[in-house]
Amino acid sequence: MNKNTNNDHNLDRFTSPYYNHRFPDPQEKEVINYSTCAGCGETVTTLDVINRDILDIYGMCVHDDRECIKKAVEARVITLDDIMQF
Repeated sequence: MNKNTNNDHNLDRFTSPYYNHRFPDPQEKEVINYSTCAGCGETVTTLDVINRDILDIYGMCVHDDRECIKKAVEARVITLDDIMQF
């Protein structure tokens, strides 16, 4: 065995700092679009879905926010005064 070989050097090409610097993983920076919010129209990423910030009901993605849900279903706020006018 060669005595000049230093076992401290990491010669594995897939785990070396050189490999990570020269050939970065493209999926680390990739944003995977899941859908579009039906309320506000913003892009929904898979990270939003994983973090449970999104409601996906019958194929319609909506932010878990009152305003987005109202816009998505075209809901209106009606008061008792509005009902009495009819």
